[in-house]
Amino acid sequence: MNKVILMGRLTRDPEVHYSRSETPIKFVNYSLAVNNSYSKSDNVDFINMVAFRNEAEFAEKYLKKGNLIVISGRLYQDRWEDAENKKHSQVKVIVEHQEIVDNSNSKRLEEETQVLENQVAVTDEELPF
Repeated sequence: MNKVILMGRLTRDPEVHYSRSETPIKFVNYSLAVNNSYSKSDNVDFINMVAFRNEAEFAEKYLKKGNLIVISGRLYQDRWEDAENKKHSQVKVIVEHQEIVDNSNSKRLEEETQVLENQVAVTDEELPF
């Protein structure tokens, strides 16, 4: 099983990219600062995240540096060779779900949700039967 659940603060705004495939896919990269609870000192781990499609859209629109978020996803080891044929690897988390725990954009999210709910709300008086 490959499952990761993390809570931390964004260290920078999400960076938007597009794949180089025939049908470009939007993805975002960002990094989380996660407190290391196994250490008595204030150790922080910096973990790289990658979000695709809908999760990328959400991250681009709502996530900002400093937001406290919870993510669930899976580990992925990215491997590549540079121009000098040196091998490199980096572990990343592929984001499958993300939620904002605390942020300055929460009012904006609540307002947009309220607007959508008001647009969808239908009273008995509006029903044709």
